[in-house]
Amino acid sequence: MAGKALKEYYEILDGSRKAKYLKSKNVSVSYDCASSSEELWKIHAEGLKVSSGKNQTLLDLKSELAGRMLQSCHLCEHQCGKNRAHGIRGHCGVLRPRISSDFLHLGEEPDLVPSYTVFFAGCTFNCVFCQNWDISTNPDGGEEVSHSAMAAKI
Repeated sequence: MAGKALKEYYEILDGSRKAKYLKSKNVSVSYDCASSSEELWKIHAEGLKVSSGKNQTLLDLKSELAGRMLQSCHLCEHQCGKNRAHGIRGHCGVLRPRISSDFLHLGEEPDLVPSYTVFFAGCTFNCVFCQNWDISTNPDGGEEVSHSAMAAKI
């Protein structure tokens, strides 16, 4: 598994393969925003299989589903259900992603070196022996970075 993932990673780096999220911008799907999340997830699964030639893209659908996940947050094991989209903090305290640090990582896992590492502020685990306690327990730490700025860094 790691060998296949590493091969795909290098193919993306050398430009011979597109990242999956970029491919999803070209996969057409058709959905109604009034549909249930369960129905949208079914359409999402189908969109992962084949292009259907409709107006909306798989990336549009992913964005719709992500927005819904924030309206009743269940991204972590606490599943607090808070409406982060309307500024209500849940168990994690995170409202918007904040970057504590990001860098080209050259250590530890030889098969994955180099890798671009991003440490986000805020974590729900509260592990007693956390090596990043100073950043993981402060959801307001770091800085907010726009999607495009983060993509450019990576």
